[in-house]
Amino acid sequence: MYHLRMRKFANSTLNILLALGVVLILSGLFCAFQLFTRPDEQLPLISVLISVAGAILLYISLVIRANAFTFFAGLYVFLMGAVSFFITLEAFQNVSFRHLWPFLMLICAACLFLTCLYKYRAVRSVYCLPALVIGALGGVFLLFSFGILRFSFVEFFSKWWPLISILAGGSLVFLFFYQQTPNNIFPFESEDSADFTDEVQRTSKSKRG
Repeated sequence: MYHLRMRKFANSTLNILLALGVVLILSGLFCAFQLFTRPDEQLPLISVLISVAGAILLYISLVIRANAFTFFAGLYVFLMGAVSFFITLEAFQNVSFRHLWPFLMLICAACLFLTCLYKYRAVRSVYCLPALVIGALGGVFLLFSFGILRFSFVEFFSKWWPLISILAGGSLVFLFFYQQTPNNIFPFESEDSADFTDEVQRTSKSKRG
């Protein structure tokens, strides 16, 4: 039986493909703006600069220096630029930031999840758990901001804040006792401890060298 060996692109070719892909995405956003707006409407320069800055950070994290924080920041800034880009469309003129700010939390949750996949190539609770919490809060706040719930968040919080405080404190106490039991390191995983140990060993070797 013969095994076909898949050929891969060289790193330089992949870098070019990545840069070309980012340029095509930005070009598509700009062309979509021109397509769905009036001919006399100007391109939002601030949104363009935000998207370009995010794209540059993403390229740096993927090609020049592999760093999870840079990847998260670049992805978040890029998506923020894309969202602010489409908010300038005439269809969103009557929608204010008071309605849309929960989307910032939803974007943050999505970026945390994608950063987890970027760093570990797998779903890990240390990233996905905060993403789930932030995304759930963003969804709840979205219900308030668009008036789907018939009472305001201020009214809800002023009445139910003791229960929220109890639930938050109970979760922290549960986490404390859960980590006291053997072999339970949630929300971390065994691979996180191994990664941390390897990093400490590399740092100590570099200092001795």
